[in-house]
Amino acid sequence: MRSPEWYRIFNSRDDEIRYAKGTVAGKEGVMVFPDGYSHPAGVSALASLNTPGAAFTSNQYSAADWFLMEAAGAIFLPAAGVRNITSVVMARGDLGMYGNYWAANTGSLGAAYEAYFDASQVNFSYTAKKFFGYAVRLVRN
Repeated sequence: MRSPEWYRIFNSRDDEIRYAKGTVAGKEGVMVFPDGYSHPAGVSALASLNTPGAAFTSNQYSAADWFLMEAAGAIFLPAAGVRNITSVVMARGDLGMYGNYWAANTGSLGAAYEAYFDASQVNFSYTAKKFFGYAVRLVRN
């Protein structure tokens, strides 16, 4: 089972540019691009597109670069870790090494779909208990 919305975002769109791992102003995460995205002139080209195993260092952008990319429709999902009831859970001892984001649809009773990424993968097939404090992906029309 997998989240239909995360599958569409990361896999089923026809666009060449769907997502890329990277750093924005020194923060690791995943950059997600809209259909028909046009990369801003003067900003370093994107590398390792749509590659789950890419390193976060594949794409490094300053806050000024990101401002231009965001204006073109890109969003950034930072590696923000997760809250487990009352404590922050850290993978490999480093809060900035992975991210968990809820999907809008539930997977089963007591569980919901999530997207998960770290230094070696981007996965959208997981379900997790709803008591975990995962981040929420904002949507803009």
